[in-house]
Amino acid sequence: MSGPVRGRLLYVINDLAFLVSHRLSVTLAAVEAGYEVHIATPKDIASERELVGSGVHIHRLGMHRHKTNPVAELRSLWELYRTFRRLSRISSIS
Repeated sequence: MSGPVRGRLLYVINDLAFLVSHRLSVTLAAVEAGYEVHIATPKDIASERELVGSGVHIHRLGMHRHKTNPVAELRSLWELYRTFRRLSRISSIS
């Protein structure tokens, strides 16, 4: 991608493998269209390899697909909030 950034997208997904297998084309099309694409997701090394060099930014969260512990869920919400805050402070490149 070259030129100014059109906007910033943040995907929040609890299974990166699903995004890679079902929504990768949409994600890459957003990068090609000039969007800065970020994905907040639990750690998934195998699926992250599919995105290396694609221009997508990965933000690892401590959330898990099958956890129902309220304290763990609050921690995940806090991490997500911090990710939103961090991204909102990034100034656009023009």
